[in-house]
Amino acid sequence: MATKAFSIKLFNVTLSCDRENLPDSVWLEIMLKVTPLELLVLQKLSRKFRRILTDNSRCWAQARNNMNPPVPPPPQVDAAGVWSESAYTQLIFGGGECIVKSCKRWTTRFPCSYALRMRVCSPKCEAILHRHYNKDERKINNGYLTSCAIPGKRGLRQMGQTQRLHFRSWLPYDERDMTKYPMHRVSSIATADQEWFSARAITEKRSARPPVAVIRTVAELQQQYRLRTEALPRIMQNAKALQQWTAAFSEAQKSVDLMNVAFFKEFVSPREQIPYRKLLKTRSVSNAMESFGRSLSTFDMRDWCGIRANAVREYRALRWTISD
Repeated sequence: MATKAFSIKLFNVTLSCDRENLPDSVWLEIMLKVTPLELLVLQKLSRKFRRILTDNSRCWAQARNNMNPPVPPPPQVDAAGVWSESAYTQLIFGGGECIVKSCKRWTTRFPCSYALRMRVCSPKCEAILHRHYNKDERKINNGYLTSCAIPGKRGLRQMGQTQRLHFRSWLPYDERDMTKYPMHRVSSIATADQEWFSARAITEKRSARPPVAVIRTVAELQQQYRLRTEALPRIMQNAKALQQWTAAFSEAQKSVDLMNVAFFKEFVSPREQIPYRKLLKTRSVSNAMESFGRSLSTFDMRDWCGIRANAVREYRALRWTISD
C-alpha cells in the first residue's frame, strides 16, 4: 500500500513526511505553534487531529496567545449552549453567513456583535442591519435589531407579554452601547418566546407545542434562566474585550498588509519584471495576502517561491484583461 505523502511547514521550512507515522508528540508541538484559525483547519482534517486537540485542550489557549495581540479567553458559562473552545474560535475566526436575509453571503469578516453573534459581509449590509436607527433618541427597531421589545414590567403586562419579564436578566444584548436601552436581536427574542411557550405546553401536557431545539419543562427552563443570569455579566465582558481586540488586530493587520505589499513592490516586481499591482490581482497572490494578513505573517522569498508558478501563470492568462 502506498504511503500518503504530506508536507508540513514550520519555521519557514517545508519538509516531506509520512503523516500517518508521525507521532502525536510531533503534531502536538506543531499545534502549539499555530494560530486559532489554523487549529480550526487541522481539526477538520482527520480524526487523529481532533483526538489530539481533545486530549490537549491547552492547544487552544496557546493558539490564542500566539496571536498579537492575544485573543481574550472565552467566558465561563455553566448554562447549556455552544461555549466550547472550538466553538469560541469558530465564532471569531471561522466566518459565517451574512445576517441580512436578502444576502446570506458567506463572509470571513469578524462579527459586528460578539454577544449577539452577528456578522455582515459589506458596508451595504451593515447599513441594512442598522436601518431605522434614531441617533438622537438612541433607539432602533427593525427586522434584525430592537431596543423596544422588552420595556418595563407595566408595559409588558399591558402588551400581554409577561413571559418577557424573565428575559431582561439573562438575554444577551449588543455590547457596542449604541442605544439608550439594551439592543437585542429580534430572532433571539422570538426563540426565547418559543422556548417559554414550549416549556409551558410540556408542563401542562398539551398536544401542540412550538418547535424548539431542546425540550424542557418550566422548572428546567427556569433553572437555565438562573444559570444564564449568572453568566450574562461574563458574556458581556468578554464581548467588549473582543471588540477592543478586533480594533487592535485590525490596526496590526493593516500594518502587515502594507509590509507585504512593499515586499512585492521592492523585491518581487523587479525580479519578475511584472508590475506589482497586477501581481496582487492574481488569485494566488490575493488568497495568500488574505491568509497572511489573518495570521499577521509577512512574506519572504520562500513564500513567494511557493506560489510563484501559479501566480505567473495567472498573470499571463489575465494580462490582457487587467487594466493599467
